[in-house]
Amino acid sequence: ESKSPFALRMAAAWGPFYREDTHLKGKVVFWDNYVHQQMDSQTGPHYVNEKYAADCLPRFDAYCRVMAELGCNAVTLGDLIHLVTFDRLVSGDPHAVYPEDSPYRARHLWRRQYFKQLIAIAKKHGLFPV
Repeated sequence: ESKSPFALRMAAAWGPFYREDTHLKGKVVFWDNYVHQQMDSQTGPHYVNEKYAADCLPRFDAYCRVMAELGCNAVTLGDLIHLVTFDRLVSGDPHAVYPEDSPYRARHLWRRQYFKQLIAIAKKHGLFPV
Protein backbone atom coordinates (compact mmCIF):
# COMPACT_ATOMS: atom_id res chain seq x y z
CA GLU A 1 0.00 0.00 0.00
CA SER A 2 1.46 3.34 -1.04
CA LYS A 3 0.88 6.62 0.74
CA SER A 4 -0.73 9.45 -1.22
CA PRO A 5 1.56 12.40 -2.02
CA PHE A 6 -1.39 14.75 -1.51
CA ALA A 7 -2.07 16.23 1.93
CA LEU A 8 -5.70 16.97 1.12
CA ARG A 9 -7.69 14.17 -0.49
CA MET A 10 -11.29 15.28 -0.74
CA ALA A 11 -14.47 14.02 -2.31
CA ALA A 12 -17.59 15.93 -3.30
CA ALA A 13 -20.30 14.91 -0.88
CA TRP A 14 -23.49 15.60 -2.87
CA GLY A 15 -23.85 12.00 -4.07
CA PRO A 16 -25.85 10.83 -1.05
CA PHE A 17 -28.45 13.54 -1.71
CA TYR A 18 -29.11 12.36 -5.26
CA ARG A 19 -31.85 9.75 -5.32
CA GLU A 20 -31.42 7.56 -8.36
CA ASP A 21 -34.53 5.55 -7.48
CA THR A 22 -36.74 8.61 -8.05
CA HIS A 23 -34.74 10.08 -10.92
CA LEU A 24 -36.25 9.87 -14.38
CA LYS A 25 -33.99 7.69 -16.53
CA GLY A 26 -32.23 9.39 -19.41
CA LYS A 27 -32.57 12.90 -18.00
CA VAL A 28 -29.60 15.12 -17.26
CA VAL A 29 -29.85 16.71 -13.84
CA PHE A 30 -27.88 19.67 -12.57
CA TRP A 31 -27.04 18.43 -9.09
CA ASP A 32 -27.63 21.65 -7.20
CA ASN A 33 -31.09 22.21 -8.69
CA TYR A 34 -32.08 18.59 -8.19
CA VAL A 35 -31.18 18.59 -4.51
CA HIS A 36 -33.06 21.84 -3.92
CA GLN A 37 -36.12 20.56 -5.75
CA GLN A 38 -36.10 17.56 -3.43
CA MET A 39 -35.05 19.32 -0.22
CA ASP A 40 -37.08 22.53 -0.41
CA SER A 41 -40.74 22.65 0.51
CA GLN A 42 -43.38 25.34 0.16
CA THR A 43 -44.92 24.52 3.54
CA GLY A 44 -43.76 25.56 7.00
CA PRO A 45 -42.69 25.63 9.61
CA HIS A 46 -39.20 25.01 8.16
CA TYR A 47 -39.99 24.94 4.41
CA VAL A 48 -37.88 21.81 4.07
CA ASN A 49 -38.79 18.26 3.08
CA GLU A 50 -37.60 16.89 6.41
CA LYS A 51 -38.25 13.26 5.43
CA TYR A 52 -36.02 13.59 2.37
CA ALA A 53 -33.32 15.24 4.51
CA ALA A 54 -33.55 12.52 7.16
CA ASP A 55 -33.41 9.78 4.51
CA CYS A 56 -30.15 11.28 3.21
CA LEU A 57 -28.35 11.02 6.55
CA PRO A 58 -27.69 7.23 6.51
CA ARG A 59 -26.56 7.46 2.87
CA PHE A 60 -24.24 10.34 3.81
CA ASP A 61 -22.88 8.30 6.72
CA ALA A 62 -22.18 5.31 4.45
CA TYR A 63 -20.63 7.58 1.83
CA CYS A 64 -18.30 9.17 4.38
CA ARG A 65 -17.27 5.73 5.67
CA VAL A 66 -16.39 4.55 2.15
CA MET A 67 -14.57 7.77 1.25
CA ALA A 68 -12.46 7.47 4.42
CA GLU A 69 -11.73 3.82 3.61
CA LEU A 70 -10.58 4.89 0.14
CA GLY A 71 -8.10 7.32 1.67
CA CYS A 72 -9.99 10.61 1.57
CA ASN A 73 -9.55 12.96 4.49
CA ALA A 74 -12.05 15.67 3.51
CA VAL A 75 -15.48 16.10 1.95
CA THR A 76 -16.94 19.18 0.30
CA LEU A 77 -20.41 20.10 1.49
CA GLY A 78 -20.91 23.26 -0.52
CA ASP A 79 -24.32 24.97 -0.72
CA LEU A 80 -23.31 27.39 2.00
CA ILE A 81 -25.40 30.23 0.59
CA HIS A 82 -28.44 28.36 1.89
CA LEU A 83 -27.17 28.82 5.45
CA VAL A 84 -27.00 32.62 5.27
CA THR A 85 -29.69 34.91 6.73
CA PHE A 86 -27.89 38.22 6.06
CA ASP A 87 -28.81 39.36 9.58
CA ARG A 88 -25.65 41.47 9.90
CA LEU A 89 -25.74 42.97 6.42
CA VAL A 90 -27.57 46.12 7.51
CA SER A 91 -26.46 47.38 10.90
CA GLY A 92 -29.38 47.54 13.33
CA ASP A 93 -31.83 45.75 11.01
CA PRO A 94 -31.40 41.95 11.12
CA HIS A 95 -34.48 41.49 8.92
CA ALA A 96 -33.45 43.83 6.09
CA VAL A 97 -33.08 40.98 3.59
CA TYR A 98 -35.24 38.17 5.00
CA PRO A 99 -38.17 39.31 7.15
CA GLU A 100 -38.71 37.50 10.43
CA ASP A 101 -41.48 35.35 8.91
CA SER A 102 -39.65 34.68 5.61
CA PRO A 103 -39.68 31.07 4.35
CA TYR A 104 -36.05 31.59 3.32
CA ARG A 105 -35.09 32.60 6.85
CA ALA A 106 -36.84 29.54 8.31
CA ARG A 107 -35.27 27.22 5.73
CA HIS A 108 -31.77 28.62 6.16
CA LEU A 109 -31.93 28.41 9.95
CA TRP A 110 -33.13 24.80 9.70
CA ARG A 111 -30.34 23.97 7.26
CA ARG A 112 -27.73 25.33 9.66
CA GLN A 113 -28.77 22.66 12.15
CA TYR A 114 -28.82 20.03 9.41
CA PHE A 115 -25.29 20.95 8.33
CA LYS A 116 -24.13 20.50 11.91
CA GLN A 117 -25.34 16.89 11.64
CA LEU A 118 -23.50 16.43 8.33
CA ILE A 119 -20.32 17.88 9.81
CA ALA A 120 -20.56 15.58 12.83
CA ILE A 121 -20.98 12.55 10.55
CA ALA A 122 -17.99 13.55 8.41
CA LYS A 123 -15.82 14.11 11.47
CA LYS A 124 -16.89 10.75 12.90
CA HIS A 125 -15.18 9.18 9.87
CA GLY A 126 -12.08 11.37 10.17
CA LEU A 127 -13.10 13.61 7.28
CA PHE A 128 -12.60 17.35 7.36
CA PRO A 129 -15.71 19.13 6.00
CA VAL A 130 -14.98 21.91 3.52
